[in-house]
Amino acid sequence: MKSFLLAFALLVTSFCSTTGAAPGSINFPGTDISKALELYRDLTGLKLVVDSRVTKTGRTVTIMAGASGKEDAAKIVEKALLEQTGTVITRLDEKRASVTYNDALPITPAKKAPANSKSGN
Repeated sequence: MKSFLLAFALLVTSFCSTTGAAPGSINFPGTDISKALELYRDLTGLKLVVDSRVTKTGRTVTIMAGASGKEDAAKIVEKALLEQTGTVITRLDEKRASVTYNDALPITPAKKAPANSKSGN
């Protein structure tokens, strides 16, 4: 699991594949919230204090975007968790963040990506 997350973190900053994705692209489809939080923790170095309801929602998160580095990637993950799952990340101090679930927030499903579209270049 750790090696997967480490590999993904490296992909965030230097991903280039044969699918035509640009450098810095994130392609993280339909993943469990807990895995997305592990990635967020690895990107930020924060200790996450997670509300027990967060992982019990059964929701998944899809992240497909460009990132210019770890800080940008962390913001993208945080925004996707908020919009797609109602998971709210609040910094407590420089080393910790609180992760809670807010069932009153509107949930926006992830946009579907085009099926393996390659550019003609």
